[in-house]
Amino acid sequence: MAKRKNNGCLGRGCIVGVFVALVFAALFVWGGVVFMSQPLEPGSQVRRIVNIPKGASAQRAATILVNRHVLRNRWAFLIAYRFSDSRKGIKPGSYELSPSMTPNDLLNDLLNGYVSMDSVTIPEGWTIEQIADRLDKHGIVDRAEFLQVARREGRSFTGPNGFVPPSNNLEGYLFPTTYRFSPHSDPHTVIRSMVEEFEKRVVDKQSDSVRWRKIITVASLIEREAEAPEDRPLIASVIYNRLRKGVRLQIDATVQYALPSHKSRLYYKDLTVRSPYNTYLFAGLPPGPICCPGEASIDAALAPSKTDYLYYVAGPGGRHIFTRSLAEHDAAISSLRAGSR
Repeated sequence: MAKRKNNGCLGRGCIVGVFVALVFAALFVWGGVVFMSQPLEPGSQVRRIVNIPKGASAQRAATILVNRHVLRNRWAFLIAYRFSDSRKGIKPGSYELSPSMTPNDLLNDLLNGYVSMDSVTIPEGWTIEQIADRLDKHGIVDRAEFLQVARREGRSFTGPNGFVPPSNNLEGYLFPTTYRFSPHSDPHTVIRSMVEEFEKRVVDKQSDSVRWRKIITVASLIEREAEAPEDRPLIASVIYNRLRKGVRLQIDATVQYALPSHKSRLYYKDLTVRSPYNTYLFAGLPPGPICCPGEASIDAALAPSKTDYLYYVAGPGGRHIFTRSLAEHDAAISSLRAGSR
C-alpha cells in the first residue's frame, strides 16, 4: 500500500518561515506607527491657529488637525488618545500649534486646554462699554454677552479673598491693566479675572473696611478729570469738600457719561440732561462710577490732599488751577481767557 504524501507545513523550515513573516509584519506595523508618530514637518517654525469647537470628539479633533496641516495622520493621534488619560476630554478653544509637534504633543495641548492667549490692554478711565468694544475687536468675547454680564451679574463674582463688588453693575470694578485671554472666552471667565485683579491690586492693600462704592465713584471722577498726576489728590479734596458742604459737584465728565455719546465739547443745553449722573442738576455723588479708574486715582480717593479748595479749572500744561471761592474761580477763568487771546 502506498504512503499518503504529507503536503502540510509541519517541517522545521516552514515554522521558521512563518516566524520570519510575523517578524517582518510586526516590523512593518511598528515602522508605520513610528512614521505616523513623527511630526509632519520636524524643525518647522510655523505656528498655526487651530480652532477646536465645543463638544468635538477625538476623531473630529484629529480631522481638524490634519486639515490644518499640523498632523501627519489622524490614526497616530487616535492611538495616542486611546492610551492617554482620555477622561479629561478634548478641550475646546483656539490653539497655537505647529507641524513640528508630534501627535502626543498635540494631544497634550488639547487634553490640558493649552489654548493660545492674546495680550490686550485696558486703559485707565475706560467704561465697560469701551472695554467690551476692545475685547470684541480682539475676538476674545462677544460684545453683547460681555455687557450683559458686566452690567447685571456683578455681585455673582467673588474674589479669592472674599471681595464681592458692591453693585451688579461692574462699572468701576474691572481693573485696567494688560491681560492675556484666549480667543472666544466665556465672558464670565474674563470678568472674573478683572474683578480678581481689582481685589489684588486695590482691596487687598486696605487693612480697614472701605466703602468701595463711594471710593470708586470718587476715583472715577478723578480719573476723568485729572491730567497731571499731581492734581489727583487735589481734585479729590475739592470733591470731598463740596460733598461736605452740600454743594453740587458740577463735573463735566458726569454729564458726558449721561449723554448717549461722547462729545468733544459740552454746551449749556447738555448740562440739563435729566439723569442722576448729571451733577449739575443733582447734589451728591452720581449713583455709581462713571469709568474704571486706575490705581493712582483710587489712591487719591483714599488719601485726598487736605485743602479748603472748592473749585478748579483746567489751566496750561494739563495742570488745573485750584481756588477757594467763586470769586477766585471766576478770576482764574478770566485770566485764562485773557491769556489765550
